[in-house]
Amino acid sequence: MEGMGLSKRIAVALLSAALVLGGVSGASATEIGDVDSNSVQTSRDKITAAYADLKDEYGLGTLGGRYSLKDNGQVQHVYGTANGPGGAIYASDNWSVGVLVEYGAIWDRYVSLNYENGWLGYPIGLQQFWAEGNVTWQDFQNGYIAVSADGNVSVGSGRYTASISNDAFTRDAVILAYSNTGAMSDASLLGKQTSAINCGLTAGGCSALFANGAVYATRTSSVAITDKGILEKYWALGAQGSWLGYPAGEPVGGSSTKIGVPANGAYQNFQNGTIIRNADGTYTVTQNPNWDGSDGSGCSYAQSGDNAYRDTICWLDMADYDDSAAKSEVGQRMSITLDGGYTASFTIKVRAANGVSSTNATFFALATPTHYAAGFGNTGFKSVAGKPALLVSNNDATAGVAITISDVSVRDAYGNSTLKYGLVTGDAESTERGEVVSFTSDRQLKKLAVLNGGSGRGCDDSTTSTSGNTVTCTGPSGGSVVFKQGPYWLYQQFVSNRSGNILYYAESPGTITQTIKAASPNAAVFGFMVTKATTTVNAPSDAKATSGSPLFTGNVSNGFGSDDGGLRVPAGSAISTEPKVFLSGENLTFTANTFSGTAPSWYRTSWTCTVNGTIDTNLTRDADDTNTLVIRNSDIPIGSVVNCAASIQLRPTTFVLQQRHWGS
Repeated sequence: MEGMGLSKRIAVALLSAALVLGGVSGASATEIGDVDSNSVQTSRDKITAAYADLKDEYGLGTLGGRYSLKDNGQVQHVYGTANGPGGAIYASDNWSVGVLVEYGAIWDRYVSLNYENGWLGYPIGLQQFWAEGNVTWQDFQNGYIAVSADGNVSVGSGRYTASISNDAFTRDAVILAYSNTGAMSDASLLGKQTSAINCGLTAGGCSALFANGAVYATRTSSVAITDKGILEKYWALGAQGSWLGYPAGEPVGGSSTKIGVPANGAYQNFQNGTIIRNADGTYTVTQNPNWDGSDGSGCSYAQSGDNAYRDTICWLDMADYDDSAAKSEVGQRMSITLDGGYTASFTIKVRAANGVSSTNATFFALATPTHYAAGFGNTGFKSVAGKPALLVSNNDATAGVAITISDVSVRDAYGNSTLKYGLVTGDAESTERGEVVSFTSDRQLKKLAVLNGGSGRGCDDSTTSTSGNTVTCTGPSGGSVVFKQGPYWLYQQFVSNRSGNILYYAESPGTITQTIKAASPNAAVFGFMVTKATTTVNAPSDAKATSGSPLFTGNVSNGFGSDDGGLRVPAGSAISTEPKVFLSGENLTFTANTFSGTAPSWYRTSWTCTVNGTIDTNLTRDADDTNTLVIRNSDIPIGSVVNCAASIQLRPTTFVLQQRHWGS
């Protein structure tokens, strides 16, 4: 992405020892049970809601002591788990929701300042992380606590971002966000300016309004709200001055066809929660700021977009990606569930491009499309659920940072190891002038697709070269900008509003690596290529009955496990199985049989097979009046959609005329 690399919010847990639970929060705290007073009940409900929303995302464990506080408040201590340090959830009459303070350096300083009884008061927002400044902070009623990368803890009055903001910076951040959402191009997500840039907001922020949304910026973020329904809900809740805070990620979903998503729902993450627009037009507001509708343990297919492999690439949901673990010596071990009962586990490592283990570049998971101009999510592979992109921002990304997936293990539903699969990698942002993206593997890389090719911007065949098992794209000059005067302020617009993306795959690789050298944000995606197979049974309308109504069956399997029996097809009907996913190198077996009410010997079966919608007679070369068709795995390219249709016909009835002699 051209321009300055503004960081997006990243949820991090401070690496500090957890406090032994059960201690008193403040000098006036009193341990309580289930008190029924209305005011205490309100605080208890807020705590209950916060715990439910944050439990999984923040790794909260079992509950510890709960205490009554001033202003009809309560605090609930929560034990930590392997996925989080635990903390204390505060609630009172003075704030709309319960707020978690994680155990660590911020908590320790809060304790030293006499908790909520000190001058800071109650917490009003979750712990935040500013990637460019490498600072973690948390806001309270009257001030903030901040922790720098070297562990230095500082305390100040007001909101943290207000203390480091200035109007010039945040004004520029609004302008940049407008450019990065298409400005006034035909791909614009915001449309025309409808207001001046308004600064001096809570925490030193600025905002501007547009025909199709708004932009909100602070020193640490600059985000557009392009879904009008979510924007109106945000305003109704109090906008940036509410407990939600500022937006922390662009909308996912919505009614705009330009961002290639379904019109039946949307969500947007904010600093302290998420607004969800449900399919029926109602809204849900959760305190989980990283809600994405997934649990990060699976993968998803694109729901739309013009690409031959749309239905056969399952893009990995990286919602559970942990940047610290990925940068560790052993890397992060991840496990996901694929379609068809398959499971895959692999190790993901992040390193400096030169092989040095340490890097200051920050990766985090993001929904797609990551950028209004990117091919991925806009032109091809639209509406992929979860957070399939890993976006890198800030610091030493210009020197190069590498993401490697290795030690892949894939097993089917019966525990059998799968030896044949395709692993895909691609760029999913906009590789601009002076930026470089490369893929490498221990197996041959094959081109899968070029999205938005010929745009003069980003990666396509003209900007890509291959050397051995390495593919390299060098960003062209198509990302140049021009200045234009809007009705309220001057802005930049990209000359080309489409950016190319390249996607490559390797068959059963030991390792596959994507290296990014970029001064501004860039993103990687990974996915498994699968084969999808279906059986269609055309049952004869003139089927003969021995009893009841004749039924026929159809199925497809890879020979592992038990046959589930597949279809039950009445006479005169044509029914297909649901597509089944196969990753292994085993042969596929298609079957069509009689089931009940008739005799198998009365019928003959002929087969017709298609691969990606085209008839392939090679697949049926061994099929001659058989109810079982075996297709060799070598005849099915990875990433194919295969359908084999069985036409069952009643055999002709043969009469034998015999001469009979009668005696006299």
